[in-house]
Amino acid sequence: AGTKFPGLGSKYGGEGQASPRAVIAVHLLAAAFIFWPFIFKGHILVSSSDNFGEIFPLFFFCKHNFFSILSGKSLCLWNPYTHNGIPFFSNHWNMIYYPLNWPVFFVGDKYVMPALTLRTFAEVFLIGLCAYGFFAAELRSRAWALFCSVTYQLCSLLIFTLSIFPAISLYFAMTIYLYFL
Repeated sequence: AGTKFPGLGSKYGGEGQASPRAVIAVHLLAAAFIFWPFIFKGHILVSSSDNFGEIFPLFFFCKHNFFSILSGKSLCLWNPYTHNGIPFFSNHWNMIYYPLNWPVFFVGDKYVMPALTLRTFAEVFLIGLCAYGFFAAELRSRAWALFCSVTYQLCSLLIFTLSIFPAISLYFAMTIYLYFL
């Protein structure tokens, strides 16, 4: 009898030598490898000038709209800062619906950038774990599942999604969907 999480000590794990702790450690180390300047030097992640000049101000706008919605002040249906104004809830610029942004919204404005860096680190780590669960269920070999999940975690799509701020959220969501299919 095993747990219900495919790959981490479950009946779906198959043959191989990867223990649950080893899987977690490998994916945590892979994420730390990418984020070492942010972890050890205290830098913040600003991966492109588009993010710094356009996306981050929009994130602060979403953060303040989040509190307006929670407090009942406004439904925040209009975004006056994109183009000449667009409906706020009908476009991909709305960052309120992504649950991993919610804890960052509660961080003070001064600490939002380090919190976003930490959130992105967590996403990269969880991408690897969810990919491991998917590959362990599909391949029936924990060793190959670990290899494939680290490859997936560090692939060129990660580099692309890190350079476009909201895209890492899409990559993370796609991995979770794969895992739960």
